[in-house]
Amino acid sequence: PIQKGSINVINDKGVTKSFSIPLVSQIVDANLFPTLTVFENFSIIKNKKSNPFNKYKSKAIYEYCFNLLKKADMELENKIDEQIRFLSGGQKQAISILFSLEHDLPILLMDEPTASLDPFVSKKVIDLAIKEIIERNGILILVSHNLQDILKYSTSIFVLKKGKLTKIDKEKYNNEADLMKLM
Repeated sequence: PIQKGSINVINDKGVTKSFSIPLVSQIVDANLFPTLTVFENFSIIKNKKSNPFNKYKSKAIYEYCFNLLKKADMELENKIDEQIRFLSGGQKQAISILFSLEHDLPILLMDEPTASLDPFVSKKVIDLAIKEIIERNGILILVSHNLQDILKYSTSIFVLKKGKLTKIDKEKYNNEADLMKLM
């Protein structure tokens, strides 16, 4: 819950107490139902009025989901009928990102999204999020302890230390050793 301050408008839309920003968590199953298939998860997220358990009654949504999964270039479209619990961590994380971007907001919060992923999948997952958020002229807020990711992907860097948030001069602190001094 908000402790102080307020956000009144995002993208010309009023913000209410029920407003939520899409979040991709370091806990890969946090935003997904592990015993449901990829399509069932998507159907629940995309259209709560449809029957997520009957892909034939939701053929248009099924095709949309299939094409969305292809965007990741990880052959996720071939996993559309598999239960989430049988997918790898990288596959789950890519799906979480794709699904979180189905909200109509140009903002995405990622909390340690690559914490448990190998470097190759990590790069693919971050690149996917950045590509999608750039296409909607949005903003990606990345919370990470991975200094390489911070330096590579950030346009602005903030450090939270002892409850104080400080904006960092990226020109001055442009390598891991310099950033480590601030920690």
